Amino acid sequence: MIRTATIQDLDEICRIEKLCFKKERYSEEFILYLLENQNNYSAVFEENKKIAGYIIASFHKNTARIISLAVHPAHRKKGIGEKLLNSAEEKAKKLKMKNITLEVAKENMDAVNFYLSKRYKIDGLIKDYYGIGKGAYRMSKNL
Repeated sequence: MIRTATIQDLDEICRIEKLCFKKERYSEEFILYLLENQNNYSAVFEENKKIAGYIIASFHKNTARIISLAVHPAHRKKGIGEKLLNSAEEKAKKLKMKNITLEVAKENMDAVNFYLSKRYKIDGLIKDYYGIGKGAYRMSKNL
């Protein structure tokens, strides 16, 4: 089940963030800021009353941006990431957004292939996005 994320979910979201992103992850303070921002879409996927994944997206002018999407490693390959991504895309469409963007580590081929399978395209490489020698692909999709 997908529901709106709340501040009470902060600890679990941060735990999943740490499990999924070893070095290039958001701080607890930044995640709290994202959850409190009224212009963001923050949702969690619950399975058996436990958070299995989350998504945070922002909306500005005509563009939506996926800030973070993560699924607990024990809950992967169940379609949770796809459901969370679809929920953010639907919210963006309701807000009349024209496209949606994201950045993903170029080494994270599982994530790159996931987004490609959801009709995102690679717009370019951002050199050193995650630090020296750690680039990211900018990806986008028309809504």
